Amino acid sequence: MLVAALSVLLVSIAWIDADLMVVPVDFCWWGMGIGVVGACIDPTLVTLAGMPDSIRWWEGGVRAVAGIAAGWGGLSLVVYLGKKLMGIKRLQFPDAAEWHLREPESEAEQLSFVIKSSQGDPRGGGHAEDIYPWGDLFFRDYDRLEIEGHGVRIDGKPVKAKTLLISRETVETGGKTYSIEELKSLSGKATKVAVPREAMGDGDPPLLGLIGAFIGWQGVAFSLFAACIFAIFWALPARVGFGRQLPFGPFLALGGAAWIFGGWALWDWYFGSLIHLGPTGK
Repeated sequence: MLVAALSVLLVSIAWIDADLMVVPVDFCWWGMGIGVVGACIDPTLVTLAGMPDSIRWWEGGVRAVAGIAAGWGGLSLVVYLGKKLMGIKRLQFPDAAEWHLREPESEAEQLSFVIKSSQGDPRGGGHAEDIYPWGDLFFRDYDRLEIEGHGVRIDGKPVKAKTLLISRETVETGGKTYSIEELKSLSGKATKVAVPREAMGDGDPPLLGLIGAFIGWQGVAFSLFAACIFAIFWALPARVGFGRQLPFGPFLALGGAAWIFGGWALWDWYFGSLIHLGPTGK
């Protein structure tokens, strides 16, 4: 029963994340509750690795809560450190680089921030352009694109401003706020640009917490490791480069499934081998 419930939750969440690039956190909350209650009734899943001969009902609940803490708390720390270390890409231009917002030319395209690269275009004809689609820049509501420079022009009119702060829907400069939808054009020259980029989605930690509620902290560790391996093997043939968005939720779901269908035995074998080797390595 618990395997069926977890399977339904993981398939639903993975499908939504793959399609919309967002993890439905409400599903995770409900799933964690089901996992804790289920572990109290039947602790089989949370004790797959190194399962004791007998376990009391409340111990199953404790293991489920420990799995939530390990999954949610552990991955939240990874997300926080990732955003601190890699959440912003800083660009500097000794010679001010021209930039502008490019309107989409079709329904398949989106608004983009375009800036001339400091490197020449290999095809000739001046500098190459770096293009940042709006959805990649503002993955989170609080993401901001910061621009320092001069020559700012809003709707073709010059504006005396050295810095701009651009969000998904607004532009702040010179003490004024402009709506992106109402702007006809926006351009300028930049000496420094801080580009927001996504390290990992905020929905992934609660998803791993959900998985931990069903399979415990050992399952969390295995699922995260397996998810990274699955993601690498997917990204390489698909040629998904650095900076491109890749939903991690489906791979976490695969990692959890891998634990249930044999991963726990691999865990027992590996750590059992280390114990048998002992401190002397014999």
